Amino acid sequence: MLRCFVLSAVLVCASTICATAHPHLFVDAKVTISFDAAGNVSAIRNQWTFDRAFSVWQVQGMDRDGDGTTTPQELQGLADENLVALADFGFYTSIGRGDEAVPLEAEGAARFEFANQRSTLTFTVRPQSDYPVGGGLDISVADPAYYVGITFAGESDVTVENLPEDCSYELMAGSPMADDVAAQLGALGPDVLQLPADLAARLRGSQQSIVVQCGP
Repeated sequence: MLRCFVLSAVLVCASTICATAHPHLFVDAKVTISFDAAGNVSAIRNQWTFDRAFSVWQVQGMDRDGDGTTTPQELQGLADENLVALADFGFYTSIGRGDEAVPLEAEGAARFEFANQRSTLTFTVRPQSDYPVGGGLDISVADPAYYVGITFAGESDVTVENLPEDCSYELMAGSPMADDVAAQLGALGPDVLQLPADLAARLRGSQQSIVVQCGP
């Protein structure tokens, strides 16, 4: 199953919708990161708005009552399927320090909305066990294989709730991508679900991340 349908929860990739090169679809992202009173990461709430072409195609046939409006209720089955499928990809969300990978799980149900010709998926994940902020941590909402381009437009798209008093955070831009790396990435077709190891290594650090730092 092509990864663009991990997000759309259908079975066949429509070549007129999936782009011909990585990334194959684009997401405008917002995130809310919450901490509990003990300084543990308690929740990461993702809000992903898909590009217009993909969104319009995605909701075809979903207006079941034919009233001209595709409601969240009509899209709930799609939202549920997406949340299950995204678990296989770590929800495209990671937290940790260095190369550490913290297991995440879904919290509650996902929700799809369609408005102004764009669909938005909202869902929340949390660490499977308490994970303290400590001296700091990194949070990434990204597809490491670049099949899906997930982007924060700016700092205002990142909200942090109950951040410990001695901590601060910053949305970090990824390191510039070399021209030859961009060319290799662009040459990959929609059947490539995992990057070659050498290309993956060169892409490391090239996507946005949220860096939390604590202490003096």
